[in-house]
Amino acid sequence: MDFRESESITAVREAARTFVAEHVTDEVHEHEYRSGDGVNMAVHRAMGARGWILPRFPKEEGGAGMTAGEADALLFELSVAGVPKVGAYTTGIPAKAIRQFGTEALKSEVLPGVANGDTLICLGYTEPDSGSDVAAAKTRAVRDGDRWIINGQKVFTTFGHLAKYCFLLTRTDSDAPKHKGLTMFLVPLDAPGIEIHPVHTVGGERTNIVYYSDVSLSDHYRIGKVNDGWRVLRVALEEEHTGGLQFESVLVTEALEKWADTEGSDGAKPLADQTVRSTLARIRINNEVARLLGTLQSFRLDNGIPLGLVGPMAMLYGSEAYLENAKRALDLCGPAGVLKRGQPGAVGNGVIERLYRAAIAATIYGGTSEVMREQIAARALGLPRLKA
Repeated sequence: MDFRESESITAVREAARTFVAEHVTDEVHEHEYRSGDGVNMAVHRAMGARGWILPRFPKEEGGAGMTAGEADALLFELSVAGVPKVGAYTTGIPAKAIRQFGTEALKSEVLPGVANGDTLICLGYTEPDSGSDVAAAKTRAVRDGDRWIINGQKVFTTFGHLAKYCFLLTRTDSDAPKHKGLTMFLVPLDAPGIEIHPVHTVGGERTNIVYYSDVSLSDHYRIGKVNDGWRVLRVALEEEHTGGLQFESVLVTEALEKWADTEGSDGAKPLADQTVRSTLARIRINNEVARLLGTLQSFRLDNGIPLGLVGPMAMLYGSEAYLENAKRALDLCGPAGVLKRGQPGAVGNGVIERLYRAAIAATIYGGTSEVMREQIAARALGLPRLKA
């Protein structure tokens, strides 16, 4: 098997590195560290100008016409350079569902702005009483002629304070089975009756609680058929269950290896210690397995092969390896590893400390490790699913 990258992927990497050198300044990094927004609109629009918000969409639709392998290489280079990418990555998830299930009028209104970087779309799935079990959503949408009245609450709506729309999961039939009475909407977040309140996480991210109080929404913003929202949502969830956290793990590795190869006050390098070398080897192995799972996903997508369980496997391994690597790095660095950005002696200017905090929540994003394990157990091993 030939693992060498194609010339097109190499060209994508070079273009991404040139972009980073031009657009990703110290001010961009500082803004992200202080705000936790997950998006910098100037950088986001510059990405849109290159078709990089929706890299796998055709060029005539505002994308870059990339293969999955090329798009994966792009995301890698932007991630390891510290580009705030949550806005771009997350917006692309509902964009795929809108492209497949939205009306022509809705697609014409929304997707061009998404592609050029002017429009962000956040996700409205999680509620206080339904986290991983998203189908248990209670936010209600009641039909009123050609409009819908929405009432409810969503939590962990990341960058909702910057987004133009929310990809909202609602219950439209309380008497139907849990997965059958759901409908998806694209809700303009400037509509009357919407309140957005910040939540600052231990990982330094700003997310939000969003309240919907008698929000009147045109049927124009419905995506897919009434009570068929689960089918629409599954397209988005499958896009989300494709890993990506191995990129953050590379940042841990780079900072740790630089620390290990730097002389301490005693004139010795930590790299001389066998324990340090063994730990670095284990971290490198974790990263390589996560990378290969990502490569397998891209190969399947580019060759028309169903992803199957590769997505959950990559998501599970990538997030768990990221957390394990961050823990190992923190243990090795000792007190210097827990120093924050800007503090003297902080490893990698605080990157170990910051990524450890972020890694704690990584096993929840896009579906918890428990959900990924259940999918693998049920679909690959034939074990019974857990009861809701």
